[in-house]
Amino acid sequence: MKRFVRAVALVLVVVCLVSVPALGAESDDIISAQWKTITDSSFYVDELNGVKAYPLNQCNDLPIRYYEEVYGIDIFVGVYSPFLMDNSFDVMFSTEIEDYGEIPDSISGFVKADEPKQGDIVYWSMTRRNKDYAHSALVKSYSDGVITLIEQNWNSNGKAVYERKIRYPSDNYVVYTLPDEVLSGATGNAAGDSVDGGAAGTTANSVSVSVSTHAVQVDGSNVAISGYNIGGNNYFKLRDLAYVLKNTLAEFSVWYDETTKAISLSSNSLYVPVGGEMETGEPQSQGVPSSSKMYIDGIEYDLEAYNIGGNNYFKLRDLGEALNFFVGYDPNSRTVIIMSMFQYSDEQ
Repeated sequence: MKRFVRAVALVLVVVCLVSVPALGAESDDIISAQWKTITDSSFYVDELNGVKAYPLNQCNDLPIRYYEEVYGIDIFVGVYSPFLMDNSFDVMFSTEIEDYGEIPDSISGFVKADEPKQGDIVYWSMTRRNKDYAHSALVKSYSDGVITLIEQNWNSNGKAVYERKIRYPSDNYVVYTLPDEVLSGATGNAAGDSVDGGAAGTTANSVSVSVSTHAVQVDGSNVAISGYNIGGNNYFKLRDLAYVLKNTLAEFSVWYDETTKAISLSSNSLYVPVGGEMETGEPQSQGVPSSSKMYIDGIEYDLEAYNIGGNNYFKLRDLGEALNFFVGYDPNSRTVIIMSMFQYSDEQ
C-alpha cells in the first residue's frame, strides 16, 4: 500500500517554511505571487488534477501525494530531490553523495526536464539555497520562460502563496520529470484517457467503483471514514481502519516491510498515525486489482484489494475475518457496524 512506504522515509522530511526576504538570490527568480489567508487546518490554497495543496503541510507532501493519486506511483522528495520508492535506496544512502544533483538518473528514476510540463517537480536543494532545508513544488503550467507553481508551506504572516510565477531556466533550482516509459506504465488517473476531475484511468482489469454512502459505527460510535463500494461490498484504506480501531480491542499497527516488500500488520498493537488518515476520498469510477502482499503477525494473507485513485483499498469483511473483529450491517439505518469486542462471524 502506497502510504505505508512513506513511513520508512519520514527521516527525510524537511521543514520548508520560508520567509521571502531571506531567500537571497532565489528571490530573483520570482516574477509575481498572490496570497491567500490561511483560515484553518483544512484550508487548501490550490488544486491540480484533483490533488489539493494544504499550506500547513510539509512542502514535499504535495508532490508525493500528486504522483500517488494521479499516477499511482510511489516517490519521495525531501532532503534529496525526487526518486522512485521502488528503486534502490541502498545505492543512494551507502554512497558518499552529499547532493542529489550528483546521483545518476538511473538510480533516481527522474531526469532533468528540457521543457517543464504540468506535474513536473521543481526542486530547490539545500546546497543551491545555502540553507539547511530544501523546497519542492509542482509545475502547474509553463509558457514562454515562466513556470506557474502549485506548492505548500510557502507561507508568510498567516498567508499562503498562490500561483507563484518564476523564471525558467535558473541556476537556483532544477525541474525534474519522469520519462514517458515510466508514466505509461502507471495505473493511476493519468494512465487513462483523462485526469480532468480526478477520474481513474481504465484498464482491461478495472472494476466499477462508487463512493460508499453507508454510515459506519465502531463500538457504537459513528466514525467519519471514507470508503468505496465494489460489487456490494465496502472497501477501506488500512490506515483509516487502523485509525478508527485505535485503542479498541481490535487495534492493529501498520507498516511497510522493506525486507519482504509487503504491507505488514500486527494485531493487538498500538497504531501510530503518520498523517493523512481519514481524508475524504475523491469520487472515482474505476479501480484496478492491487498486487500488494499482506502479512498479519508474520503470516501471509491473500486479501482482495483494489487500487483506487492511487491508494489501496481492502474489503472490510476480509479484514474483519483476518483480524477477528465483528462486521455487520443494519439495513434500516444503512449503517456498517464494527464491534471490536466480538469475534468475526459469517452468520450475519
